[in-house]
Amino acid sequence: MCAAEDDEVTDVVAPATFIVRVWRDAAGRLTGVVERVATGEKARFQGAEAMAALVQQMASKTGGLR
Repeated sequence: MCAAEDDEVTDVVAPATFIVRVWRDAAGRLTGVVERVATGEKARFQGAEAMAALVQQMASKTGGLR
């Protein structure tokens, strides 16, 4: 998926909606939960890279973004 300059989304097969809850501790580390709205699937993460990986993994399942 990519966004055009006019914010139009192109190449979308089926959208997926996520809720991302993020906390930053005193040391600046991110922790949180990613939830896929359609299925209620939730997974915890630690760090921005792990958060991005979870969204990518959940979106790649049937009915998600490609």
